[in-house]
Amino acid sequence: MPFGTEAGEAVTTITAVLGEPDEDSGWIPSFSGFGNCPGEQVRGLRWATMWLLMTDGDTEWRSDESPHFFAYLNSVFYGDGQSLGLVTDEGIGLGDPVTTLESAYGAEVLITFDELIEGFIFNIEVPEPGRLGGGLTGDGDDDLITSVDGGQGCGT
Repeated sequence: MPFGTEAGEAVTTITAVLGEPDEDSGWIPSFSGFGNCPGEQVRGLRWATMWLLMTDGDTEWRSDESPHFFAYLNSVFYGDGQSLGLVTDEGIGLGDPVTTLESAYGAEVLITFDELIEGFIFNIEVPEPGRLGGGLTGDGDDDLITSVDGGQGCGT
């Protein structure tokens, strides 16, 4: 399902695949537990380890103020770590080691230490718009992926 998909259609599509969400925030102010999201309102729906985010604001995919899908967050820290087994197009998912990430994406992977969160993150160069990245337990070969995030995301 592409970013920018109308919110109702996005919810219907993902619910048809994953079933009813474990959690639905409903439409809440855009500055929330999700961060400082675009627009006036944001809605988050969670299935196990994955949050799907919608906004009523402008993003890289829509600027017509129509509520739409703009980001996902898949993390071992949600849903008691009960992973859905979701993977990227290159087969990378939660719990995979850094070596597998680097083998799949090669020079497109950049691993850095983020001082704000005091942890290691990765970013993968993808075609504009959007982003693909996530969190790591460290930057060693045996360290693991703890989150995979895509879309525009919300600021802090």
